Amino acid sequence: SPRGLLWRLEGIEIPNPNHFPPGEGATGGGIAIITSNVISNSDFLTGAFPAEYGNALSGVFDINLRKGNTEKHEFALQASVVGFEAAAEGPFLVENGSYLVNYRLASFRLLDKVGISVSDNNVVPFFQDFVINLYLPGNKAGKFSLFGFGGTSSAGNRAVRDTSKWISSSDRTEMTELHTTGVLGIKHYLPLPGGQSYLRSVVLASYENNSVDLAYLEDELIVKNIHNSTSAYLNYRFSSLLHHKFSSLHSLRCGVIAGSLGSDVFGVAYDDYPEDREIYVDYNGRAGTMQAYVQHQLRLPGNIEINSGLHGLVFLLNSNYSVEPRLGFKWRFSSNQSLNAGVGLHSRIEPLSMYMASYTELDGSISQPNRDLDLARAWHNILGYNVFLGRDIHLMAEVYYQYLYNVPIEDSAESQESIVNYSSGISNHPLSNDGTGWNYGLELTLEKFFTSNYYFLITGSLFNSKYVAGDGKTYNTLYNGNYISNFLGGKEFHMGKNKQDIFGVNARLLVKGGNRLTPILLEESREEGHTVYDRDKWLDEKARDYFRLDAGISYRHNKTAYSWIVSIDIQNLTNRKNIYQSFYNEETGKIENLYLQGIIPIFNFRIEFGL
Repeated sequence: SPRGLLWRLEGIEIPNPNHFPPGEGATGGGIAIITSNVISNSDFLTGAFPAEYGNALSGVFDINLRKGNTEKHEFALQASVVGFEAAAEGPFLVENGSYLVNYRLASFRLLDKVGISVSDNNVVPFFQDFVINLYLPGNKAGKFSLFGFGGTSSAGNRAVRDTSKWISSSDRTEMTELHTTGVLGIKHYLPLPGGQSYLRSVVLASYENNSVDLAYLEDELIVKNIHNSTSAYLNYRFSSLLHHKFSSLHSLRCGVIAGSLGSDVFGVAYDDYPEDREIYVDYNGRAGTMQAYVQHQLRLPGNIEINSGLHGLVFLLNSNYSVEPRLGFKWRFSSNQSLNAGVGLHSRIEPLSMYMASYTELDGSISQPNRDLDLARAWHNILGYNVFLGRDIHLMAEVYYQYLYNVPIEDSAESQESIVNYSSGISNHPLSNDGTGWNYGLELTLEKFFTSNYYFLITGSLFNSKYVAGDGKTYNTLYNGNYISNFLGGKEFHMGKNKQDIFGVNARLLVKGGNRLTPILLEESREEGHTVYDRDKWLDEKARDYFRLDAGISYRHNKTAYSWIVSIDIQNLTNRKNIYQSFYNEETGKIENLYLQGIIPIFNFRIEFGL
């Protein structure tokens, strides 16, 4: 599940850096807040993470921001059919110091005017964001960075007031979602005497606020509330890492990570507004986390490298903890080939709202049954092979097996619910840590670095993903599409009298097995007036395979004092209707589908200049 992904920025955990997150605990969203224009070398880890990474089950995205130009001031302005972007960078205050700032403002209103909708909802999505990175190198005091980002986004749906035009339930639905995210941090890098050690410390404050209001328009055009939720998180984190190199053969790093997590969450669901309502979460308070780790790297004769370590995580709300051994191995058995293996135990804390969810007992009393919920854990095991087919082509093959246990599942002998199927959201039903699951698969990657004016990346993955629910039965996970394949490539052509201009072509193709679906019982749905699932065939079916082709062309004209770029990017070029979910439409009495975004053409003009 993407829910188990850890995001880090400049070496410390951050909240979800995406616009339009789908709900509580989500790690993704519609659009990234941190644009590719400001990112430096970053790592994406998919399994058996080194000991310095904690609070992650399914992956780690470790992002670093690039520094601004230290020689001169540079500026960029960009306009497109969806919005505006401005960027600036240059020297700042001290020698070799720099600043980097990027701002975007976007609305899909123009596309909506010409009949291109980016969602099934009729309220045009809007977002804005900024990223900042100030770098101040010192002498004896070390190097300082002030970094951060912020973003707001909104979307929704307005019900149709003409009852004769009601075709589906969405025509009667009112929905508003508002999202705000902000991060501000300071990083300090201090080389220690002797030249063999350094200390890297980061302190960070982050804020998240997400609210969703859902209502339904009755036949008399009376608005009936269905659901209201708001979650605000104000978190403080501190991380400190000490690295020491004993010799060219072995080094040691150890560190601590502390977090103070503040939350103000409220959620209410209505059955008969306003009299009959259920408050499923209402909490305002703080909880703490502590992490510590030690990691040793040893180089042996024969080009063998061993990384071993231990990571500890404590959740102070309920005193649950996890001690996690990690071991990695790499053997370069020729100048261009290597084998690698890794094994490790990993865990992750759920969103605070999951622990604080309220449950109404049969006697009418309110309890918090999940406050003492333990951490879900996973053993990761990987074996990989790498070979360079020349100086610029890299082939990688990897097999993996992951075993999950202590997984929160609904505490019922008849339930099929498990947290492994949650990309977002919380449950106010009593949960237990009796769930298990497993993933195994094969991944192949062929990468051509950008040389000779072109590049490509081809990946393929075959996998299987299962879990055991409260009823003791084994099911497919929601994401068990069984295969994923990607192709990414591009080429540049130098043009003009002095070959100073560049014409570029890029494309990306994604094909994957559809997410799992539970069949809908049509006759029962008609009788009940809402979607009724065939629980005897839970997640047995698959949606149609997902297919998406993105393509773009660009032309860059370079002059001495400035450059301009014209580009056209088309997302979902074939306008493929990829299924998001199926549901019973009580207005038509049929089973229908909701689809992901269709074709989106984006025209950009960008000018860059320096002073």
